[in-house]
Amino acid sequence: SEVTSWRAVSSVARNASADESQALWASLRAANSEEERQLLVRALAVDPNPARAKQLLEASVAGWLPPNIATDVPGILGNEPVHAQAAYDFAAAHWPSLAKLAGSGVFGARAWLLPSAADGFNARASAKRLREDQRRLAGPTGVMPAETVAAAIEVRAALREREAER
Repeated sequence: SEVTSWRAVSSVARNASADESQALWASLRAANSEEERQLLVRALAVDPNPARAKQLLEASVAGWLPPNIATDVPGILGNEPVHAQAAYDFAAAHWPSLAKLAGSGVFGARAWLLPSAADGFNARASAKRLREDQRRLAGPTGVMPAETVAAAIEVRAALREREAER
């Protein structure tokens, strides 16, 4: 089943040796379906190794991943706390390339690039930075996605602050 596959692949990826990581990358390059690519990208994202996370981020703009998968990479990595800052910084720095891949279609994928990469944050300063960066990079069409995610970040920040007081 898909759940069993995800658990097995992510378990390997989370504790991957160099050889196992290379095998996962080879599988990603050879994948024939969107589902398989999504599974492998999500698995590679749980690897705590920062160099391997950087490799995955760089793959998002290298041109060999399909655009819908490539533009998901910073958001997928951004949901892993150990990679959240790197994913956000990459998405902001590579905004032009990622925005071009996302296009300006009706579903607004472009407007969600930074917010999805910021979704793992839990500090008020991160919410503020998201709003500022999104306004600068995405313009008026990006306000709603940034506000949605920034509000969630502020709720997590408030919870974290409240727990720290106990």
